[in-house]
Amino acid sequence: VHASFPDADTFFPEFDLSQWKLKHKQSFEKSDVNEFAFDFCEYEKQEGVQ
Repeated sequence: VHASFPDADTFFPEFDLSQWKLKHKQSFEKSDVNEFAFDFCEYEKQEGVQ
């Protein structure tokens, strides 16, 4: 989601993006149906990374 929510009580923890390879990304713009722009991303962990 391309927005900030400073009062949110849920979050995704930090992670090392260099350990992951983006396989697929689908973007959605803000619209009458979607209040916020957002992306669906599929990542694959790099081989040899634990």
